[in-house]
Amino acid sequence: FIYCELTAANAHKLNDAIAQAQGGTLVLSHPEHLTHEQQHQLVQAQSHEKRPFRLIGIGSASLVALAGSSQIVAELYYCFAMTQIACLPLSRRPDDIEPLFHHYLQKTCQRLNHPVPEVDSHLLKGMIRRAWPNNVRELANAAELYAVGVLPLADTVNPLMHVGEPTPLDRRVEDVERQIITEALNLHQGRINEVAEYLLIPRKKLYLRMKKYGLSKEHYKGF
Repeated sequence: FIYCELTAANAHKLNDAIAQAQGGTLVLSHPEHLTHEQQHQLVQAQSHEKRPFRLIGIGSASLVALAGSSQIVAELYYCFAMTQIACLPLSRRPDDIEPLFHHYLQKTCQRLNHPVPEVDSHLLKGMIRRAWPNNVRELANAAELYAVGVLPLADTVNPLMHVGEPTPLDRRVEDVERQIITEALNLHQGRINEVAEYLLIPRKKLYLRMKKYGLSKEHYKGF
């Protein structure tokens, strides 16, 4: 079972993914990021009488819309159109939000070897009211932030606003930034490309922040 999340920058990984998927299943997230030439290559790999692997495509856009805008070629459209499963967005299944949040929270805490924090009922109500435009991925990111002590919702109490010795704002911001980078390095075991993509910052900026806080990727490898 090979999962490949495609972007415009890493579409060249298709050949490796196809080779690894022989005899199994290849799941492509956002196949529209492939060039038309790569899409034809994918179709050709599936055109043999005995298909070398099962092909599954995942995306947020309508398959018909992608074909209509020529983001996917007609041949690949027909490959995917044979069987389609529509997943309702989180905004249309609010009953799933709480159990999914708990699932990703426990999963993150287990990976980081952290105790699972209690989840306030007001926080859960706020989550149910949210639109979640990026669906489960956004919810999973919110759970990961909550696991490291950063609340994902604007209408909740900020855990950094505490009673006690006053702390300069810049120091608080630096403490939070260092904590987030540290947890991201833990989460991705020091793999800089994944950490930079997860934090949505350039690699160079990530390295500068790590240097500022005395963080080394080697320290997190194999955690």
